Amino acid sequence: MLQKMKSMHKGPIDHLSKLITPKTAGIIWLTDSPLKSTLTGVYEFNYLTNGLLTKSIQNTENEQKRSNYFLTESFGSPLFLSHQVIDKAEDLKSVYNQLDISKSIMSEERNLIYLLNKSLNSKNINVLKELIKRYAHLNFEHLNL
Repeated sequence: MLQKMKSMHKGPIDHLSKLITPKTAGIIWLTDSPLKSTLTGVYEFNYLTNGLLTKSIQNTENEQKRSNYFLTESFGSPLFLSHQVIDKAEDLKSVYNQLDISKSIMSEERNLIYLLNKSLNSKNINVLKELIKRYAHLNFEHLNL
């Protein structure tokens, strides 16, 4: 069963591994619910964070954390994973706060941030446009998993 699970997810992990380059500073991940093992992206991001994601899910099973921030390493430099539950446009403020925290790991060469938006609650918000408007010095791209 584990082997079948690994082969099912090999494609998305390979895809993600090719996207993460020395230019990548981080990933913003938006969902409608708190972290749980069934969310799209958990398997791939757990791989990327060397297991930090599943440890966090296990440790906060009874908590309903709406905002999460993980820091890992890629190509010898820090890489962040920002997770935010979106109920309304105001929830993007937490994403902005996490981006402000991440400023120290970004540079002219390391300024690419991927956005995985799995939040149906954000359908009336052009999140990518809002991020580009607020952080014109950074490069944002949609991430599809």
